[in-house]
Amino acid sequence: MNPLDSLLNQLEAALVQHGLYTPDRPSKEALASTQPFAVDTMSFPCWLQYIFIEKIRLVLQAQGPLPRPCNIADMAEMYATQAHFPREVIELLKQIDDCINNT
Repeated sequence: MNPLDSLLNQLEAALVQHGLYTPDRPSKEALASTQPFAVDTMSFPCWLQYIFIEKIRLVLQAQGPLPRPCNIADMAEMYATQAHFPREVIELLKQIDDCINNT
């Protein structure tokens, strides 16, 4: 298994563990947001789950280029100033950033 795919699995598990997992898929309109991190249509954890993780997995499956630079942990730090966001998830995002940026 690709190390990045393993980190994405860990991220999903952490979202579930910390009660941040959203079982209902956002609407097509919400997913079509053009705002960074879809801030106008969904929470940051929801964005991670339904946009970030899904898109990175698609890139991995297609063996395409990963989006660089990747600094998702910075957004998580900002989100954590406004809402509950576990340190464990931020640390996983730092690992994901490092993995993407150094691949």
